[in-house]
Amino acid sequence: DNADEKDRAFMARMISDETLSMADFEVLKQMLTTLGGIEYTREQARYHVDSAKKSLDLFGNSTSRDLLTLLADYSIARNV
Repeated sequence: DNADEKDRAFMARMISDETLSMADFEVLKQMLTTLGGIEYTREQARYHVDSAKKSLDLFGNSTSRDLLTLLADYSIARNV
């Protein structure tokens, strides 16, 4: 919501560019960070992981449930 139409169009072009250079990627990443897109995505990921983990409450304690919980936590804890 923080990006104006010009920024959105620019980012959309960059994302769809199959020949995106590392320099352009860094510009895109900086824009996403500055405009709050990275933090918004992290918040959404946390919400969905919490929801998924609550869904696991339907099942009894098991190694499989524990592994799924760890995998869900790892999916938002990792840095890429």
